[in-house]
Amino acid sequence: MPHFANILVAIDFSDGSRRATKTAIDLARKTGATIQLLSVHDIPIVAAYADTDIALGPPGGVVDAFASTREAQRFRLAELRDEIIAGGVEAVAHMGEGEPSTTIVTTAEDLGADLIVMGTHGRTGLQRFLIGSVAEKVVRNAACPVMTVSLFDHGAEVAEAS
Repeated sequence: MPHFANILVAIDFSDGSRRATKTAIDLARKTGATIQLLSVHDIPIVAAYADTDIALGPPGGVVDAFASTREAQRFRLAELRDEIIAGGVEAVAHMGEGEPSTTIVTTAEDLGADLIVMGTHGRTGLQRFLIGSVAEKVVRNAACPVMTVSLFDHGAEVAEAS
């Protein structure tokens, strides 16, 4: 089994990413790796204009909802980190902002990740064409191997970065 010291787990709190987290925890137990949890908050365009003169509506509008969602995500990430640590695996939580695939790849490089583990949503056809696949973009651009874990019981696949 390859030695992994630093496993980056991209988590969006979907069922697929929870399954990927469990897979990464099992791998970390076997290799003694640290789990680096990363949750990326995709910044909507309206939030990018929060400090400008563009009117975004009354208090409690889009920008407030964005901030509230980010804080809820941060809380859930801290809870997950604490659960992993309580289970005997070293874990660190990171929040990122921006386009998810780019943020995942950049964070993996910054943290010196030996492996990225992430779930897939299993989108196909037009939905995949219109939305794109974050996992596919990460596999194409990551400098380290990427393990994708399907929500369905197909097992995990490891793609070596080129």
